[in-house]
This record gives sequence, structure tokens and C-alpha cells, in this order.
Amino acid sequence: MRTMLTATQTRVAAMLVLVLASAACSKNDKPDPKPSKLMSPLESYASVKDVQGDLKIKGDAWEVIEDRKPLVSDTRPLFQTYTVALPTYFHRGVQGKLVLHFYNDRLMRTQFYPHDIDAYRSALEREDKLSFNDQQETFIDPATKVWIGKDDKGAKYVGWVDKNLKAEMDDWIKKYS
Repeated sequence: MRTMLTATQTRVAAMLVLVLASAACSKNDKPDPKPSKLMSPLESYASVKDVQGDLKIKGDAWEVIEDRKPLVSDTRPLFQTYTVALPTYFHRGVQGKLVLHFYNDRLMRTQFYPHDIDAYRSALEREDKLSFNDQQETFIDPATKVWIGKDDKGAKYVGWVDKNLKAEMDDWIKKYS
């Protein structure tokens, strides 16, 4: 006994196959994010807990600058920011203030405010093999931008940001805020 599909059934079946194939492809279009080196020993995408372990600090050792969580009633995709500071931190033999920025419990940016910016820059060039261009920036594969800047109070710092994670946060802001 032979069963024939109607034209409508054939079209519905074809559309179903296309939808399923499209959904499968879209899940694989985005590669898994790869951590990128930030301020040594830290890498992007590390959780708050992992960073505390990497830096060998207790949670109460840092000052919380921002802790933004969505309301329970918020139906948008997750958007959390958490920014903390270690007022006294030594990196590459230079004392300063370390600021860590997390997006959805993933380390996205680090900023170090050294007491001596020139000594710190020299240490980074020597120990981390960084070479800053005329715009006072450099890049580390796969996705880190490093720069020397000034904050709104005029304090000099060295910043590291994972450009992919920052773009993800910026996309969320464009779509949902």
C-alpha cells in the first residue's frame, strides 16, 4: 500500500526541515568564547570566585564599587555588572589600586592605577613584552586591548579589556535599554 503526500503536507514538511536546520546552524554560528589575557595572572571570562582564587584574596578584602542586578520581575536576558577595587595591590613590583569589572559574572576589564606610571609601563614592556603605540595602546590575541589612560579625575591607569565580551555587553545595551 502506497501513501501519497498532498502538496500542502509536502510544503509543511519542507518548511519544518528548513526551520530545524536553521535552528541547528544558528546555535553553531557563534563559536565558544575564548578567554583572553588581561592583567596577569587574570583572563577574561573568569568568575568572581575564580578571580578571588587567582589573586589569593577574600571577598571582604575588596571594596564594592557597583553591584547592579536585575529585578526579579525583569524579563530581559541577564544583565549584571559588578565592579570592585583593591585599594592596595602590587603588580610587577609597583604599588597601586586595582579595579575589576565583571559582566554577568565574567571578568571583562581590569584597570591598574599605579603610584608610578612610568615605572609600571617599563615593567609591563619588560616582563609582559607589551609595546605601546603612539596612541598609548597595544593588543593581545585573541581579543584584548591594553591602553594607558586617565579617568575623569585625571588619575592615570593601565586598562585591559576583552573586546568581544565588551561588544556583547554593548549589544545588550543597544537592544534592551
